[in-house]
Amino acid sequence: MGEDCIHGGVKNLLVDESRYRGYLRAHRDIGVEVDESLVFREEITEAGMRSHVDELLEKHVDCIICQDDAVCTLVLDELRMQGAKIPGDMRVASCHNSKVLDNYPISVTSLRFDNTEIGRVACSVLLDLLEGKPVLHKTILDYEVVLKESTK
Repeated sequence: MGEDCIHGGVKNLLVDESRYRGYLRAHRDIGVEVDESLVFREEITEAGMRSHVDELLEKHVDCIICQDDAVCTLVLDELRMQGAKIPGDMRVASCHNSKVLDNYPISVTSLRFDNTEIGRVACSVLLDLLEGKPVLHKTILDYEVVLKESTK
């Protein structure tokens, strides 16, 4: 079985931390140890991200999981520039499902969630806070993994 990696994100953002914990938990659940040398979570320059992609190609990982679509766009561009075929040489997925990747030649596996619901819940929590009502420390909303061509 090949290796996978996670790319992008910021260590102090709740959503990125939550996704990373889920990544670790998924590996633990299937009994696979995470190779931390394949995990890039720091904010870096575009050139740095492209360098990481090149390194991952050299290490023959089989999937790059991007924290968001902006990072995913850079990853896809670098893979294309290196002549890597998606999903043949590298599978790619994004933890976001924005319109950014809609025009990419291959459809990208992603997480789909309801942005309107996120806004509604956030507004409701804010209003409750302003009114002095008790609120949950954390609210988790549903999402769906949308499997597309990039990970077949």
